[in-house]
Amino acid sequence: MKNYRTNRQRITALLLSLACILCTAGCTDKGPDSEISSAETSGKSSEASADEVNEESPDLDLSFPEETEPFELPELSDEIPADAVTKVTITTEYRDEITTVSIEYRNDHDDPVLIINVGSDGEETVDENLRYEYNDKGDPTYKYDLEDYQLSETYYEYDDKGREINVKNVDDGIISWEVKYKYDEYDNIILEDSSYYKTGTDELLSNVVSDYSDCDYDDNGNRLAVRSYTASGALFRTEKYTYDSENRILTEITISENTENGSYKRSETHREYDPASGKECRTEDISYNPDGSVYNTMLYEREFDSSGRLVHVTSTYKDDETENVTKTTYEYEEL
Repeated sequence: MKNYRTNRQRITALLLSLACILCTAGCTDKGPDSEISSAETSGKSSEASADEVNEESPDLDLSFPEETEPFELPELSDEIPADAVTKVTITTEYRDEITTVSIEYRNDHDDPVLIINVGSDGEETVDENLRYEYNDKGDPTYKYDLEDYQLSETYYEYDDKGREINVKNVDDGIISWEVKYKYDEYDNIILEDSSYYKTGTDELLSNVVSDYSDCDYDDNGNRLAVRSYTASGALFRTEKYTYDSENRILTEITISENTENGSYKRSETHREYDPASGKECRTEDISYNPDGSVYNTMLYEREFDSSGRLVHVTSTYKDDETENVTKTTYEYEEL
């Protein structure tokens, strides 16, 4: 049997309590010890009594606040959204085995609005429902991303120059993280202020501020070097860049330093661009051990169609013991 009182019982108890309070106030014994306090408060008591006589007594609010409803996750839908214009079938080839892994329905911004996973037995299962809002420049201002275990909503804010200055993420109706940006005169990020919240609450868990203001630039405003420091002022990371004639990044070198023992870890990224589309067609990531030897490499090679859409990605992972190659194919069908 549930252990609670009905609203009628609660109201009755409240009225009885009020009656007891009024009775006690009227029967207070004013002995010698209370003479001073009675005199000090007599004016205030008289005013209250006059108000009670002259003014109509306010209605008592005997209602009880309703309990906050728990967040209810919406159900996934397999219905193709009205704004879907393209169907994309994605297959992978690994060790001569070709598998269809997912199907995406995309809007006219080429953003997915419905993602369907395809199992090894060919069974299709809805993975995500997505929707977006855009500003006049076509930049997203809101993203709705529903999966079978969570609803993630992301809000984007831009300045007058169209630069992203604030991104806030809300999971299941509660803030999860927020990032704010500041820029230099060349539109490079110089300050990144990140706040992270405890899961399921709005309690701030941590705040990380990354300062990129100590930079070297070329004549075109491209950053050649970025130095980052700890709160105590010690250098802990250096980033170095090179660019092509169109100001696109060709190489990015990151050196993480440990000032206590002199160790470091270096990583490099090398990029190449497709002459027709201008998109990045080759990316090689190289990670190094503290002793300077190569830890692993990851190579991505991309092919595009005449419309600039991605059609093939070949991913090659390599370390001292293994080499794995996966080829992903994208097939487009207009709806």
